[in-house]
Amino acid sequence: RSFDGVHTELLGSAADTDLSSVVSDAQGTWIAWVDQDGDRRTFAAHDLETGTTLFEPLRLDPDGEEPLDTGLVLAVDGSTAYWLDARGTTAIDLVSSEKRRVGDPGESVLVIGAENGTLVRWRESATGGDLGTDVVDADGSVLLGYRQVGTVGALSPDGRWVASLDSALVWDVRSGTRVDLATGAPLDAIGYEWLDEDSLMVLAEIQDDDTALRLMRCEVPSGDCMDVTTVDFSGDRLALPTFGLMPAFAFGGVESDSAQGSDSSAPQSSSTERPE
Repeated sequence: RSFDGVHTELLGSAADTDLSSVVSDAQGTWIAWVDQDGDRRTFAAHDLETGTTLFEPLRLDPDGEEPLDTGLVLAVDGSTAYWLDARGTTAIDLVSSEKRRVGDPGESVLVIGAENGTLVRWRESATGGDLGTDVVDADGSVLLGYRQVGTVGALSPDGRWVASLDSALVWDVRSGTRVDLATGAPLDAIGYEWLDEDSLMVLAEIQDDDTALRLMRCEVPSGDCMDVTTVDFSGDRLALPTFGLMPAFAFGGVESDSAQGSDSSAPQSSSTERPE
């Protein structure tokens, strides 16, 4: 549903899966999800500004592991969205409906972040083990490789900075320069969401306290941080207010050995109506 402050509009019905989510871009107007209508699942996107809704057929592998048997929206970057199904990873221009395959035919490229044409993609070994992440441009050229940066996640809105998921630091995508964040807990803190081009929200552990976390705001390139509040963490889960699927990938939401598609043919049609 969408809510404009006065009216509520039903946009569709999100599929109920372990990774079901509505994905958006904080700087854009498009949202996207896997829609379910009876037994049929489709990629769906809606422009909150114009009211346009787009549906695309998904190809699912009933014998595959999630997300190949369910479909998954990976990221939205302005008017470009990325989804994964049994054919591999697809990027779609939501305005023109033009589609392109990301990666090799049949390859499931796990895009965990996309900003201003820059992508963060998960890397795996030949046996399916996790290696880390690469930061790549729109053509797939590696800007920062996993051997250099380990595992990174949240991209700044302009695509210049990317936050580590291993420790409290940020990398400059252009130069490869490392910025250490002054959190006081460098090995037990991660940045998870950018407020603007140079302000990052960070969660940090509190020494000798496993029931709470420090919520901090850090600035780049200075690395200066300030406490915002303390977050109760006495339960099993913590809901992070992010706009993508980075937390699901970063904290084990996806099995890395399930990403092998069986059909590389690209979808041929787009529609504002659900496929029959």
